[in-house]
Amino acid sequence: MTGSGPKAKMRVDGKEGLMAFPEIISSTKTESAELVETSAPLALSLLQISEQKPLLSRSELINAEKQSTGSGLHNLAAVFGGLIPEIPAAISKQIKDDFKHESSATFLKLAESAALGFGSAVLLARSPVLAKTILAAGGLGGTYYILNGSARFAGDAYLANTAQEQNALINSGKLSIGKVGANLLETSPALLLGSAGGYSLSSRLGKLD
Repeated sequence: MTGSGPKAKMRVDGKEGLMAFPEIISSTKTESAELVETSAPLALSLLQISEQKPLLSRSELINAEKQSTGSGLHNLAAVFGGLIPEIPAAISKQIKDDFKHESSATFLKLAESAALGFGSAVLLARSPVLAKTILAAGGLGGTYYILNGSARFAGDAYLANTAQEQNALINSGKLSIGKVGANLLETSPALLLGSAGGYSLSSRLGKLD
């Protein structure tokens, strides 16, 4: 009876099948050894990790997350607390850089400020209604610009959870406030001088409205 399947095959193979068993057993032993050799370092690493730091419970994970991120108010305090003391030095540095490295552009800006002050004073004396309307529009625009920028900066500071993010905001804030503060301090004297000249001239002229 020939039959089919593994048993029949073993009967057909006879002696050759029996001779193949040692090779099969040797191959199986080799594969098992390779598997043990591969998995042993991984198992040892996992054992060392488990011995060094036990698994945290759910409540411990939540507390650790809260401590790592901090609150928004804490982030605001950290950013503004680091920024405010740096403002005077940032403005002073920007003024020095403007006159040292960009002197031509700075003096041109001063001349423009003086001309603006002169024209505003003459317009205010000659046509107070029109001048006040223009000044009010300019003031509203400047106020919106400042408030919008401040709100964006405060929002970014509120979400700055890491020291790296907070330091980046402090540095960018120093740069922006330094430029704005330096611009105000540089142009204000020229603006006042131009306004004085405009008032002096307009005092000799009558009003238009």
